[in-house]
Amino acid sequence: FSDDAGVTFTKVMDFDGDKWANASWGQLPPLDIDRLASHYGLTLSSTFIVRFQQYDNSYFGAYSSSSRDGIFIDDVEVRVPDQTFINKFPYNEGFEEGTKMPKGWAYSNSTFPYVDPLSEFSTGMVDNNSVVRLEGGVGVASKYESLAVSKTGQNGLYLGKSASGELGIVSADLKLNLKEAQNVILKFDIFSSFEELSPQNGIYLSVDEGLTFTKIQDFTLISNKWGFMEVDISTLAEEKKLTLSEKTVVRFQQE
Repeated sequence: FSDDAGVTFTKVMDFDGDKWANASWGQLPPLDIDRLASHYGLTLSSTFIVRFQQYDNSYFGAYSSSSRDGIFIDDVEVRVPDQTFINKFPYNEGFEEGTKMPKGWAYSNSTFPYVDPLSEFSTGMVDNNSVVRLEGGVGVASKYESLAVSKTGQNGLYLGKSASGELGIVSADLKLNLKEAQNVILKFDIFSSFEELSPQNGIYLSVDEGLTFTKIQDFTLISNKWGFMEVDISTLAEEKKLTLSEKTVVRFQQE
């Protein structure tokens, strides 16, 4: 990033190409430009620059795929994210209003910041390393990689990867206004595509607008079958000494 028209630049994210699937299109989770700039002491300005930088020793058309290098970038979007915090309950979401994430939901980056992740701000880490991958994805669809995404209706929410290889973490966040709410229960159907349980999988809770998260529940999964989960948000928050707020975020995380 540069906030001075390109006079100086600060690196805010690594392209971890050695751990990406080769010759495969993908999409990293959105960059929170405002939060990243603030973390690195930068100010959003009228001359702000985002630089995409690639460095390597081979070219696109090398004879052997093992000696090729390069990155393609397409469909760049800069937007102000949806800041809706759901405040009408009971709340139900079946993902049937098209293939965009519904209001109050976000595809989130589990690691912050992107360079030298800090454990107190990150849920997407294993052994102090970020495991956010290019081929990971979160979205709404009727099918993903030929698998039906919904249990009922047309669409459902998917979390996973479009290519095998290195471990990767993806997250979907649900933003809720739970100030002074009591007896909050979260219920949902969940399908396991032979998912292996790992310590990073599960439900996380933030009461500070997503700055910090605490894991409150593991997933309960049945391989290749739909299951059902009921999570007592109020009780688990109390056990973790968290106070539900108007800026509460429930994170669904898959590794």
